[in-house]
Amino acid sequence: MKKLKIAIIGGYGGMGKFFARIFKNEGFDVIITGPSEEKGRRVARELGVYYVRNNPDAAGDSDIVIVSVPISETINVIKEVAPHVKEGSLLMDVTSIKEKPCKAMEKFSRRGVEIIGTHPVFSHRVGTLEGQVFILTPIRGKKWLNWLKEFLNEHKVRVYESTPEEHDRIMAVVQGLTHFA
Repeated sequence: MKKLKIAIIGGYGGMGKFFARIFKNEGFDVIITGPSEEKGRRVARELGVYYVRNNPDAAGDSDIVIVSVPISETINVIKEVAPHVKEGSLLMDVTSIKEKPCKAMEKFSRRGVEIIGTHPVFSHRVGTLEGQVFILTPIRGKKWLNWLKEFLNEHKVRVYESTPEEHDRIMAVVQGLTHFA
């Protein structure tokens, strides 16, 4: 496989930086985006990656596009970038809710774009993927799903698959239980 180009929309936030570091260390070309050019350029220099201010430009030029923004911004950012993701590429999110982001990715992207909702069930502060839990909610396509599973397995990640609806139902129960602990 050719050297992958990965765009992380919101790439200078905590989780975005975590994944930028992981992918950069694997030898991939990584582009991060974010609204503050000053912060974006500083973080890009720190990580040894590229910064682009324009989300659609970054999305349209990448093999994998990862939406890593606050939940309150996720749907709007998906609407902004999904139409620009090229066919044959992967569009994914990294949020703790799945149903609405997955529906938005499916609605606003081209048919030839593969879609996977993801929920990394850990903090960006862990420093490594090893031993962490990742929930995948595949929506469209198999090529990138197989690639992502293989990548995560190589990093000793515990991978689980779910539907977006089942994920959100289970997470609502789990998060509700924490209030009783």
